[in-house]
Amino acid sequence: MKYTAIFVLIFFILSCESPNEPKNNRPVINSITISPLIVGIGENATLSGNASDADGDQLTYSWSSNKGSFPESNLGQSVIWTAPNSDGNNTIFLDVSDGKDVTRDSKTAYVTEFTAVVEGYVYDWEKKTKFKLINSNEPAKQSVKDNGLVGVSVYIGQTETTTSHTGHFHLNDIPVGEQTIHAEKEGYANFSDSIMVQEGTNDYDIYLPMSSGVNGYVYYSGTTIPISGVLVEIVGITSYTTTSNGYYELTSIPQGSYTITATKDEYDFFSQPINIPSENLEFNIEITAQNPAKLYGFVKNAQDDPISGATIAIKNLDGSYIDVRR
Repeated sequence: MKYTAIFVLIFFILSCESPNEPKNNRPVINSITISPLIVGIGENATLSGNASDADGDQLTYSWSSNKGSFPESNLGQSVIWTAPNSDGNNTIFLDVSDGKDVTRDSKTAYVTEFTAVVEGYVYDWEKKTKFKLINSNEPAKQSVKDNGLVGVSVYIGQTETTTSHTGHFHLNDIPVGEQTIHAEKEGYANFSDSIMVQEGTNDYDIYLPMSSGVNGYVYYSGTTIPISGVLVEIVGITSYTTTSNGYYELTSIPQGSYTITATKDEYDFFSQPINIPSENLEFNIEITAQNPAKLYGFVKNAQDDPISGATIAIKNLDGSYIDVRR
């Protein structure tokens, strides 16, 4: 009787199993593609995956990485990945699911800072004739030797060099992308320009104008009374605020045509075209007070007699003259 009960129980358990339910086959990841495999810092790469499922189940793709980001989405058979702002190896993970099981695989993306070479010649602006060398390895032409500026400091970021006896400069390991190049030499105006650095060698010539300037005084209109605190500016280049005696000095200005302005509260705005030659220019400015008040009176001596030819001066609290009349 005891054995009969055990047999019945085993038969019942076996009869409850579903012999027709097949075993699930996990998805198989066939390939992971990273394009390009070597990615610049902060640049994008395309990640693509290919997987199969023996059961014909619908598959979903999910991506992740130890660094970097997915600017659009991390879901899909093909996605965009943005590299981090540091170089090194980065692991890309792909998880493929059939709704029952998940298969994971990975691949390494290599992130680096692409660099390039920037080289060229620095010339005097007055002798600006561009000489293009067919190959940077060829000897410089005699005309280049005669016109290149020696001893010019040329730099991009922290990378700096000095031009040779031919005026040639060569900057290595410059990051690819938009950069600002500078050139400086005593007696010449400082130079800067935004350039787009491409992979490989970038040829770039620089022309330095002689350093010049403009100086003078700002006076009250129709007088020689100096006005302090006036902002004098060569538009877009440099500016200077007049001293207590109305003096201003603007330096390191390339030769050329500009607009000079003078601004101070309660005075009319001054603006005038100006041509700055290769040597310093002296240029005085007169400005007019807005809504000036009028002061009337007489100058007399102690005996109440009028005095002719007296000089009347009005000063601000800072000691600067407002007006002088005789």
